[in-house]
Amino acid sequence: MVHSTRVWMQNDPVSAANWAVQQEDQATQRIALRNVAAQWMRNDPAGARDWIRSLPPNANKDTMLQDAIRILADGNGPVDGSRPLITFMSPEAIQNAAESIEQISDVNQRMAACTTLAGKWLNKDREAARVWIEGLPISEAEKSALLQAAPGP
Repeated sequence: MVHSTRVWMQNDPVSAANWAVQQEDQATQRIALRNVAAQWMRNDPAGARDWIRSLPPNANKDTMLQDAIRILADGNGPVDGSRPLITFMSPEAIQNAAESIEQISDVNQRMAACTTLAGKWLNKDREAARVWIEGLPISEAEKSALLQAAPGP
């Protein structure tokens, strides 16, 4: 059953997402949404991001966006499975992921997502990550902490 569900999420994420949204039990819906989003993120990050961003603001959306950033930063990439997805992403795709963080309404989840992305982005493109961090609407102390998320060159 688990295997067939995973295959369904891979082959038809839109239908799987629509099914998850329709679950009436909140716990079931939360788990289903997170699973669909995570699987979709691994196979089609842009499609998953667009779908998540289209959802109305709520706790499930916040959690899915934070999970999406974690998958991009730490999840296995499509080629050899050993490097994070972010290592394969274009600068524009990383910027789009960063912009998604702004939709997280929960302050703690938003900062956790910023920290996750900053650490990996600083390793990939320190200057672009620095510009993004400097533009965040957070305190100077928080910006400094994010800039320390990855050691400099």
